[in-house]
Formats: sequence, C-alpha cells, structure tokens
Amino acid sequence: MENLLYFDNLTPSQQRNYISWIDSAKKQETKLRRLAQAIEMMRKS
Repeated sequence: MENLLYFDNLTPSQQRNYISWIDSAKKQETKLRRLAQAIEMMRKS
C-alpha cells in the first residue's frame, strides 16, 4: 500500500517514466522483474 501512495505522489512525468520503463520490456518475465525492481526502488525512497 505504501508503494501505491508513493506512486500517486510522483509527478505525472515520473509516473510515465516508471510505466514506460516497465512496459518497454518485450518479455513478460522482464516486465515482472522490472515491476519488482520499481517496487523495491519505491520502498527505499
């Protein structure tokens, strides 16, 4: 839940950057790995 609150407080361009980075992966497993990495980065912030 904390990660969602963190994401909601990002600027729209920061949100787009996270989403674009995750979605630019071609394989589903890479997208899932990037999503996990993004969640971890948000947790540390």
